[in-house]
Order: sequence, then C-alpha cells, then structure tokens
Amino acid sequence: MSDSPNSLVQQSMSGKRNNRIIIICVVMAMMIVSVMAYSLYNSSKKNKAAKEEKAAVTESDIRQTLTEPETFGLSLPPKEEKKEEKKLPAQDKISVTVVRPIEPTEAEKQHIKELQELRTFKLERMKAALAAPLKIQASMPEKKNVKVIQTDIGDVRSRHPITLPNMSNTAPTEGNDQKDKEAFLNSRAAKDGSWQLPYERVPGKQFELKTGSVIAGIMITGINSDLPGQIIGQVSQNIYDTATGQYMLIPQGARMIGVYDSRVAAGQTRVLVAWNRIIFPDGSSITLGIMPGTDVGGYAGYSGDVDNHYLRIFGSSAIMSLISGGMAFAMDSFNKGSSSSDNPSLQDELGSALSSQLGQSTLSLLQNNMAIKPAISTAPGKRFNMVVTKDIVFARPYKPYRI
Repeated sequence: MSDSPNSLVQQSMSGKRNNRIIIICVVMAMMIVSVMAYSLYNSSKKNKAAKEEKAAVTESDIRQTLTEPETFGLSLPPKEEKKEEKKLPAQDKISVTVVRPIEPTEAEKQHIKELQELRTFKLERMKAALAAPLKIQASMPEKKNVKVIQTDIGDVRSRHPITLPNMSNTAPTEGNDQKDKEAFLNSRAAKDGSWQLPYERVPGKQFELKTGSVIAGIMITGINSDLPGQIIGQVSQNIYDTATGQYMLIPQGARMIGVYDSRVAAGQTRVLVAWNRIIFPDGSSITLGIMPGTDVGGYAGYSGDVDNHYLRIFGSSAIMSLISGGMAFAMDSFNKGSSSSDNPSLQDELGSALSSQLGQSTLSLLQNNMAIKPAISTAPGKRFNMVVTKDIVFARPYKPYRI
C-alpha cells in the first residue's frame, strides 16, 4: 500500500457477505418449518373436529327415540311388553365316554380261530355220541361211575364241580366172581376127545440133532456194538446125535458164522447174538437159519464191558452250561451298551448276533453227544453156547477127511 492520500484501498467484504447469506438461509428455513407446522396443526385440528362431530351425530341418532303417542294409531305399532324370561337352573353336564372297539391283533385272531375250530370239533363229537347206539362192547374196560357234587351257587368253588367215585362200585361183586368161576369150570369140563392130543409120537431119525440141544463154542472174533457186523466162533467139542449119542454129527473145530444186534438201549448190558451157518473142516456146510446164542449159564445174549460214555455226556453238559452262561453274559453286555442310547451302534448289533449264532451252533453240536447210546464189547476167546431151536437132520455122520 502506498502512502498517497489519493489512493483508495477497497476493503474485502467477502466475510460479511457470507454471514448474511447464512442468516438469510436460516431465517427462510425457520419460516418454512413454522408454516409446515402450522398447516399440520390446522389439519389435525380439523380432523379432530370432524371426528367429534361425527361421533356426536351418531350418538344422537342412537339415543333418539320415538315419543310414545297418546293414542294408538296406525302410524306406530303398540309397544310390546317385555316378558321376563325365567332362568332355568343350570343342569350338570353329563360326560359321555365313547368306547370304540379295539381291532384284535394277528395272534388274537389266530386264537379266536382255534377256539372256533375246537367248538366245532366238540359239537361234531357230541352229535356223533348222540347218534351212537346205546351199547357197551365186552372188550372195553368198565368205566368208573362218578357223581357230580355241586356246591352252593354263591361259592366261588362251585364253578368247578367235584367228582367222586360211585360208592356202589366199591362193594364186592360176589355174583360176578361166582359166574366167572362157574364159566371156568364149564370150559374145563371133559368132553369127547378132549383128553387126547392131536399129535402123535414121531420116531426119531438116525442122524438127527433135536431141538434143545446145546452146541458149545469159543469166540474167535470180538464184539463191539458201536457198529453192526458178523462174528465167527468155533465149536469147542464134538456134537453127537440125540437118539444114540454114538454118531458124531458136528466135529470139534467147525466154524460158526453169526451176527449180533448193534441196537443197544440205555441200561442194556447184554448184546443179542444169532448164529446162521456152520462150516465143517472138510468144506461142507449147513445153514441154521437163526439160532440164538447164550452164555455158559444159558442166559440170552452175551455179556461184556459196557461203556455208557459218562465222561462225554457230563463233559458236554459242563461245556454247554459254560457256553450258555457266556452267551447270556455277552447278550446282557451288548444290551446294556445299546440301552444307553436309542440307536444302538453297528458294533453292538454285530456282536450280539455273532454271540447268539455261535452259542446256538455250539449247543446243537454238543447236544449230539448227549444222545450217545451205550457200547457193549466182548473180547475174543469168550466161551458161549448155541441153543438148537429146530431139528437138524444130517444125511450121514461126519467122518474126518484123511489123505
């Protein structure tokens, strides 16, 4: 700036102008806001007045009533008098329970079907009994008569009648016994030809071995009843004819061929033996059919060592009990594991099924050892007898073959 007085320096008015503009804007905004507030106030006041007027008109219309005319005319109907309604005492509500039939299950249906079949069978039997003739066969055993004693109806036990034997049957039947004795005497009375047998004495043949003769022998082979098989014996002494006892019919050393019965029942201690054929030292033979073998004392069959297999039976029982206990323990453990959660795991299901199947398979195998039959065995060299049950006729006596 120069020092000359003629020089005029124009001062800046930008700050003041800016302040004026801001003030003007604020004033205009306030005016606009006040106008808007005033307009909103007037509109709300008008709406409120309109609502009050409308409510007043409605209330006046509702409350407006027609004045009752002095005389009854045609313009209005007469006013009806209101009748007081008598209130009836409240009745208690009756609850109705609707019972619907439950459909039976398959097992109940099967049970009902079986009962119907049983009733039909009983009805048919009753009809057959009513249609049967009134007679009793002599071969049928006499049925004991019973009396039915019915107790008082009020007693619960009266539903089941008590049966007692007829006391009339307990008396001694002397008349029937006497009739039986008389019939026995009459049947044994002597008649024509009753003292004579129809058979006559037949003379014996020269070379014959009669029924009841005994052939002694020694076992060459042993016996084991586990399996069926044949046995071989040897005649231990010469056998002569029955009539004279002079002719040798079966020499010592002849072979005897037979069989034994391997079907041994529980508690049996002797094995049944039958002889079929005799082979002589010279090669000739004779067929005997079936002739039983006895021991030296004449008892049927041969005695021997009996093996009841007690060790296998009781051992199988012990093993079965252990397996059953282990299977039950395994099943319980798996069930406890699966009961903790609603959805059992695959491991629990597989373990339970495996233990059950293994236990059943093992038990079925061990049960076969429980039904083992006893085994009877005899050693070779046992002495025995063979009883002749039919007459044996030889063409000639036996003569040793000599070169």
